[in-house]
Amino acid sequence: MAQTLDWMPVRHVDNLPEGRVKTVTARTTSLCLSHFDGQWAAMDNRCPPQGGPLGEGSIEEGVDGKYWIRCPRHGWDFDPLTGAPPGGYEDTGQRLYPLEIRVVVGLELEPSAPRTVSDTIPKPFATAWRTGRCGIMASGKKALQRSPACVGHMATR
Repeated sequence: MAQTLDWMPVRHVDNLPEGRVKTVTARTTSLCLSHFDGQWAAMDNRCPPQGGPLGEGSIEEGVDGKYWIRCPRHGWDFDPLTGAPPGGYEDTGQRLYPLEIRVVVGLELEPSAPRTVSDTIPKPFATAWRTGRCGIMASGKKALQRSPACVGHMATR
């Protein structure tokens, strides 16, 4: 069964020039967005050994002639489109996230929050509930009045 994703807008395509990386946030997930060789990729923004922000790094040519995202903290390299490290290294590289050309990132759906009592209070009275004021309806007009007996609950007269 295909996984359902919640597509999150993260950046307009014109705001990230070719050959650059940028830190973006989708919900609470920090990502390294890269634009290289006419293609886009979104990967974990945290470099494994020291947690460096890859989105604050740069795309540079390595000694092998290939181009790599270089971690700004200590210089570890990752492929700008696959997140893979150079050959011969033991780490598995960066996790990639699904990406559409609109530059939105797909994250797993968040569970919906349970309803609370305050969700059921009609909106005109919600402020009165939070402020400890009583809502009084008189001749179709709402009048708010302080009452020592009405602190933290709704009172009807």
